[in-house]
Amino acid sequence: MKEILMSSEHFGFGLSIFIYLLAIQIKLRLKWDFLNPLLVSTIIIVGILLVTEIPYAKYKQGAGLLSYFFDTGYGLFGYSPL
Repeated sequence: MKEILMSSEHFGFGLSIFIYLLAIQIKLRLKWDFLNPLLVSTIIIVGILLVTEIPYAKYKQGAGLLSYFFDTGYGLFGYSPL
């Protein structure tokens, strides 16, 4: 199962989006101010990678797709904030 997940180039992208949405739901349900979704999702992703022994390089291949949308150049919204 782990090999199937790691063979997909979109594994990191999908995992990042899913865990971030999960972290938002956790914050909304618990209503604790210190549960920043970005922090919570980072902690969960690191935990998943450690428990499943998935190398960070494999995760980063797919998660690198996120940088296309959120970089300082022309990304998702077609303008540069600089």
